[in-house]
Amino acid sequence: MFYQKILPCEALRGLVSHYWVATWNRDLTAPKSTYYTVANTLTDITFGFADSSPHSGLLFTAVQGHTEQANQIEVPGFYHLIGASLFSHAIPKLFQVPAGELSREFISLNDLLGIEADRLTEQVEGALNTDVQIELLNRFFLGRLNRAHELDTPMAYATQLIKINQGQNRIPELASACCLSQKQFEYMNLAML
Repeated sequence: MFYQKILPCEALRGLVSHYWVATWNRDLTAPKSTYYTVANTLTDITFGFADSSPHSGLLFTAVQGHTEQANQIEVPGFYHLIGASLFSHAIPKLFQVPAGELSREFISLNDLLGIEADRLTEQVEGALNTDVQIELLNRFFLGRLNRAHELDTPMAYATQLIKINQGQNRIPELASACCLSQKQFEYMNLAML
């Protein structure tokens, strides 16, 4: 088996721990039909392929939330995987769901992203090589981050106020100063769990 870790672009290093590629030799082994999950504090997004050749058929996608236990999941027989390992705090920023909602889950990318997953999987499946696939994933996460950043500007201001006042702010005053509701602060607190 060939295994490689690849760093994300600089702008994503605080959110994406790494990308990874695993490839098994067709001549030495039967296709893998069991996906082994391990205890992990990261959330993995995985693309499973028939092999590592250009335009190889995409067999499945998976999102594995952080978990304390190993597991074995039956999937279509594969020889090649490419994945993105995300820090838990990246989940609310990139997908607007609390990280806890993905804990101990193993779901398809479509279950998380809906129709947006179709577009991403088409691009990843049609890429000529791993370098292009990684670049597509970088662009995808950067695009989601930019959308989230537009929504986070008032919260960033609230964070500055909290730092300036050494955490002595009251939520009602913070919400008023930042043009946010108290509920939004509660949601952000839950999203970070």
